[in-house]
Amino acid sequence: MSKQTDIATKIGCTLVSRKRNGNLVAKQTYYFHHGLTEEKLWLKVKTVFPNAEMIDSGDHFHAFVGGAKTGSPQDSFVWVEFKLQPVKEDDKLLPLDTECPGIRP
Repeated sequence: MSKQTDIATKIGCTLVSRKRNGNLVAKQTYYFHHGLTEEKLWLKVKTVFPNAEMIDSGDHFHAFVGGAKTGSPQDSFVWVEFKLQPVKEDDKLLPLDTECPGIRP
C-alpha cells in the first residue's frame, strides 16, 4: 500500500492525494449525504493529525442525470485540503518527512 492509502485508512476516508505545493487533500465519496459534511471529515483528519492546519474544504455534488452516466450522484464527494505542521516533542522541532510524524497508532 502507498503512504496516501495508509493515511486514508487511518482517517477513514475514501482517498488522500498530495498537491504539488505539498498539501494533502482527503476525500470522502457519497451517494447520499447521511449527515456527512466537510466539517465532519475535518474532525476525522484532526483526530489523526492534531497538528494539521485546514487550508480549504468543500462539497462536490453531482446531480442525478439518469442511468449509469458519468456525473451521477455516486461521483459526489466532500473534501478537505490540509497542511501538516511539524510535531514538537521534547522542545525539538521535528521535520515533516515521508513517515508523517503526526500519525498516531
